[in-house]
Amino acid sequence: MIQALALALLLAQDAQSSPQEFIKRYRAREQSIQTGMVQSTWEDFEKGQPTRRDRQTNYQDSLGRRRLQLQSETPQKDGTWIPHAQVPYLWDQLFDGELTASMTFDPRKDRDGSAPNKGAKTGYRSAQVFDGAKDVDQLRSALTFANGNITVLESALQNKIPIEVKNETEKKVAFHFTDDKSGKLWIFEADKSRDWIPTMIARVDQAGKAILRTELEYATTGTGFWYPKKGIHRYHHDQPESETPLWEMRFEVTECKINEPDFNEDIFKIVLHPDTAVSDLRYGVNYRIGTENTYTTQLAALAKSALDSQKANPDGLGERVPLTPPRDGRGRWILVWVNVAILAVIVAFVVSRRWMAK
Repeated sequence: MIQALALALLLAQDAQSSPQEFIKRYRAREQSIQTGMVQSTWEDFEKGQPTRRDRQTNYQDSLGRRRLQLQSETPQKDGTWIPHAQVPYLWDQLFDGELTASMTFDPRKDRDGSAPNKGAKTGYRSAQVFDGAKDVDQLRSALTFANGNITVLESALQNKIPIEVKNETEKKVAFHFTDDKSGKLWIFEADKSRDWIPTMIARVDQAGKAILRTELEYATTGTGFWYPKKGIHRYHHDQPESETPLWEMRFEVTECKINEPDFNEDIFKIVLHPDTAVSDLRYGVNYRIGTENTYTTQLAALAKSALDSQKANPDGLGERVPLTPPRDGRGRWILVWVNVAILAVIVAFVVSRRWMAK
């Protein structure tokens, strides 16, 4: 907070200076987003070889709510793509302003999370529930692609590092400054004719070779908002720029809607589908959703009911019992008797196995 106030004061003192104006316009454009939806494709490369491809949709609003729906794939030697080994086929991260639900669906597995070799697979749905915002700021988005580098320039302003204005024309300008710790040069290029959007950011070593380079192309929405249409980030380290970069990331936006009047805010409501295996980290309990969709207001009651069952049967078989949120007092008692019946079946099963073993 103190750093933000100090930066705001610094910008106010010298609003006509190009670096300050660039930061002011960038942050103002960021803060003007009341609602946003961005569909994009991302590709990652290592030494020129594709390693991952994501198709994702980002949602956001001015209240801080965020949602990312992602499908991730990895390439095979025959040129085909399959779901990523480390990331489920569908990943859905939602922060509704109070809770975060991290939801996944993997069609390669059965409902218990196993991966049978033969036969049809039912698919495995799972969800983790957290208090507050969990990893929301780490979700990559085209709208925030340059944010990490922008903070470098803000830090230089706060630390009063000399920033030179270079190659300024009626439409374009560049800012150069040297990092005191490493002695490396930072270069920021902006287009003044298009609301001072950043078009190129590079970090250059003392020999003049780019260690990393970010390039952006822009388009406008129907509401006149400039957004990154395409982006590429290359990391060369100590290799010549003419050679294949060690690491590269690209994205392309296929659809972008900013501050559209028909934005559906229901997208920020948590809905867990039937048969979802839930881990509620707020209560430290696991359970499985029953036959109906479950919503935000029902999650606490379900978690507490599962916690009661877990305490009553600490040596249970570990199955996530299907639960349906009670609608009234009678429904709550029905749920209790169902849990008692399930526990009785488990106990009878264990006793019979021990008797047969004798």
